[in-house]
Order: sequence, then C-alpha cells, then structure tokens
Amino acid sequence: VLLSSDEMYNPQILVEGGDAIKGMVLAVPWRWRNNDPFASQAGRLWQGRVSWRTATTYDATNALANTFTQFSGDRAAISQQLNQGVTLTKTATEFNIFNEIPLVKANPGTAGPTGSKYQFDPIE
Repeated sequence: VLLSSDEMYNPQILVEGGDAIKGMVLAVPWRWRNNDPFASQAGRLWQGRVSWRTATTYDATNALANTFTQFSGDRAAISQQLNQGVTLTKTATEFNIFNEIPLVKANPGTAGPTGSKYQFDPIE
C-alpha cells in the first residue's frame, strides 16, 4: 500500500498516476463530497470543484474575521486569542482535525477527473 499526504490529493495525480496509484491512501485536511454544502456552494461560486486548500483557507479566514470583530482590531488580543484556539461554527470541515484525520483512497471509478480511471473515495 502506498501512503502519502495531502500534497498528492489533486486531480493531476489521478490522471498522471495511472495504475501506480491504485489503492494509494492519503491523509488529508479535508475531503470533497457530493453532499457537502460548503463544497457545493463554493463550487458554484468558483465554477468548479474546490480543494482542501480552499476549505482550510475559508476556515482560517473565518477564524481571523470572527476574532478581529470580537476584539475590535486589538492586535495583541487577537494574537493571544488565536494562539489559544478559536472555536468555529459553520466551517468547511466536518471533523475536529486534532482528533481525527480524514483518509481517502484512490480507487477505480468514474467520478475522477477527465482522463482518469481513478477517483478518491473517503475511508470511513
């Protein structure tokens, strides 16, 4: 079994990896799913499928904006609060990244990008 990180979690790997990626398991910070409200809304906005980078950037921006509003621009207080951790609601991630790491596996299928006979499926 080939194991890797989020760096390989992209459509190009599914196309160019060929049969070498079959069964590859990746630890990722976020995984795309058809029924995910964030993925659907962001996909409509950007006119294409979004990635883990989009989802985690959304969450980070949300954390900064909420903290900035809460502390009225006090840089020291904002920094201290972010260092202590910020609880977010309505995030792009459906899990606690500190307690569980989502895994995906490259499996044969038709839901991958054009030119690939593989797709990434969540491992539950």
